[in-house]
Amino acid sequence: MQVTALHLKNFRNYADLTLALSSGINIFLGANAQGKTNILEAICYASLGRSHRTHQDSDLIRFSEPAGILQLAFSRRDVPSRIDIQLPRKGRRKLLLNGQSIRPKDLVGTLNTVLFSPEDLFLIKGAPAGRRHFLDSEISQASPAYYHELLTYNRLLQQRNTLLKRIRERHSAPNLLAPWDPQLAASAARITKKRQEAVKKLHMLANLMQRKISNSKENLSLTYEIHGLENNESQSLLSDERHDRNGTVFESQRGFIRNPLSRSVDSVEAPLAPATKETSIPAQTPPSNQVTSPLESWYNKRLEARRDLDILRGVTSVGPHRDDLAMTVNGIDLRAYGSQGQQRTGALALKLAELEFLRSETGEYPILLLDDVMSELDASRREALLAFLQREHIQTIITATDAAYFPRDDFGTVYHVENGNVTRA
Repeated sequence: MQVTALHLKNFRNYADLTLALSSGINIFLGANAQGKTNILEAICYASLGRSHRTHQDSDLIRFSEPAGILQLAFSRRDVPSRIDIQLPRKGRRKLLLNGQSIRPKDLVGTLNTVLFSPEDLFLIKGAPAGRRHFLDSEISQASPAYYHELLTYNRLLQQRNTLLKRIRERHSAPNLLAPWDPQLAASAARITKKRQEAVKKLHMLANLMQRKISNSKENLSLTYEIHGLENNESQSLLSDERHDRNGTVFESQRGFIRNPLSRSVDSVEAPLAPATKETSIPAQTPPSNQVTSPLESWYNKRLEARRDLDILRGVTSVGPHRDDLAMTVNGIDLRAYGSQGQQRTGALALKLAELEFLRSETGEYPILLLDDVMSELDASRREALLAFLQREHIQTIITATDAAYFPRDDFGTVYHVENGNVTRA
């Protein structure tokens, strides 16, 4: 997978930019606030249909201009394609793939990218929402079906939460929850199982990367934590969940499932897809005699057991929107007890594992976007990262303020960025 060209018109601080990119390492050098990150943001937006820096598309449009344009040419398995995005200040954006209009959810997975920014160095010690977002973004690019399931789950979740608040305020009857819970449990089970499978693979890849970066001194372990899973439930659920409803066998091993630490219940994040204005009862509910997986049954039981508490608080307290990704180095909790160096190595290993995961799932490396992380890594980690990129021939787009971070003058194709103007060195 390779981005071959980028055209921006009235996008951020670029009035009109046409840029050809090399298939290897592309380095954009310049002082801060000159527009380097805007280039990465444009590529990321074309990949995921959203910015990693803002929730408002209007922020992407150049000041005082009525609209912005983003055009990106890329190849996937040597087949050329093009993404066109029109961003009006008023009205809805327009997305086109090879000249054909597409929906935002159909864009995800078309162009795969992995973004590594200074904020990602806090992936280890930050809030669980960041780690869930990491997993969801990664899996969604490899599996459009998962992304659609995530949209469905978040829509159901928001509508159930709306109903919980109405019941709390005595505007609706509690029995109206009955049709919602089975659908939410079924979707939750599908999402959780897919995350578990991804974490199993990530566990192996991230540990390999951690060992390379640390010169074989550290072993990194990843486990998926299901919120609310009790000690006396974990082993039986693990054993039963070896087989899904189609008889597929799953291994019980590290990286698959883990009993979580106890956590307080807080509000859920906003859904990816907007809910309808009015909460309505689902048109279909699963038949009472339908065979369900143990995980789906567990979610149904937990939703029922916590129903009174959910009504009191107005939020759903169980589900994959509450889960977490746990990380240990040499058996020590990386979040709580890891040194700053270990945490940064873990974050870097996780991002490099994401590259390998997407390659294993799609057959090609994604585009790697590195936003000013060279200054945040020490010399040994920079050396390990750059050596990996050269060895694997991954198209990489790097922003930096100093050419001294790179080993030699001919390391990659170099561009200088100043006040929205890009020149090739």
